[in-house]
Amino acid sequence: TQRRFRTAFYQYLKAIADVNNRILTDPGFINGFEFNTESILAYRFRVPVHMESLDNDKILLQIPSFRPTQSVTAPAYTESVILRIGVATCSPENQDHQNSYSTEMILPYNNITIPAQELVIPLQLLPGTMALVSGSLQYRINKENKTKMNTDKRWQPAGIMVVIFKS
Repeated sequence: TQRRFRTAFYQYLKAIADVNNRILTDPGFINGFEFNTESILAYRFRVPVHMESLDNDKILLQIPSFRPTQSVTAPAYTESVILRIGVATCSPENQDHQNSYSTEMILPYNNITIPAQELVIPLQLLPGTMALVSGSLQYRINKENKTKMNTDKRWQPAGIMVVIFKS
């Protein structure tokens, strides 16, 4: 997912390059970018993710508490959902990728509340750079006592969850 995003991000920057670089100071242009238009992440994972730059050269990613069966749309027979999160920092002005970090959370697909999460990401956000959080879902299905990973593209959402720019 990170490689696909990086390619798409740089192609997008080239396509929308503004002579005055006005667009680069507003990260809203890439918020909500979807890698799989057949399965929109914002429709499948309805949990607002917040990100901020900390003073100690780290990024704080906050995910509020939620109930998977109420906040995550899943195919029939889902027993768990894997939420994969990737964070990348880059300089939009010179199209320089700086660092990246990834993690995943395995969420039992039930009605039990997942507690709020605060993830401290060991990445530095320098002035003039942006941090982008991508997310994807993968579903573990248990049908007739056989567990397998979902392979239907309609259930493989991946997109940009949140972006911040440090001026």
